[in-house]
Amino acid sequence: MALSRGLLSVGLVLDPGPNARSGGATVRLERERISKESLGTTLGMSCDGRNDCLPAVRVASTAAWNSMATVISLREVIETLEMQGENCLSYLDPDTGEIVTATEEVRRLAEEPEESQDNLPEWQREMVRKVRAMLASSRCLQLPDRFRIHEWSIMNEFAEAQHSKQVRQELLEAVHGAGAFRMFRSTIRRLGIEKSWYGFREEALAEIARDWLEAHELPYR
Repeated sequence: MALSRGLLSVGLVLDPGPNARSGGATVRLERERISKESLGTTLGMSCDGRNDCLPAVRVASTAAWNSMATVISLREVIETLEMQGENCLSYLDPDTGEIVTATEEVRRLAEEPEESQDNLPEWQREMVRKVRAMLASSRCLQLPDRFRIHEWSIMNEFAEAQHSKQVRQELLEAVHGAGAFRMFRSTIRRLGIEKSWYGFREEALAEIARDWLEAHELPYR
């Protein structure tokens, strides 16, 4: 993009769309007459007579978008990962921060014609509508499922982290034997370390949640 040394008219419109939680708030920097030198000052770069100011406009637009993006609740993401059943999948709408968890049955119903669900109770029809909208939207993101969380690895890490050799050995035998999940739960109850386990598991899920949110460049707190 060639820029003259005279006055410049810049049109920059950022609109997150009608589904944003702010109700479609628009950030607008439109047709502002500024000199080439003031453009460099405003956007934090010096043009020095070169034709390289366009990247600065991109930076400005990205910063403006991030400033108005929905801040995702880290606590809600962690709780969703904690409560997610074996046949459940959860979806996040990054525009609103809403999380919807759907069973396999609800996902199946969401793929069927809406007219075929008139006999469902209202609460279930509403859930199916939400899941259908999530699945049809290109912006909605699927949270890590049970397979990606890999709880067995968290159990094994907890066992390895124990300072007591006796406790560590008993937990490792539990997770590496038959019926690992059942034996692990039974062993932590017998050893009286359930509270320690749940705290360890929550922090592991928090790390997974933070990594996932940062990978998708989603602001959170």
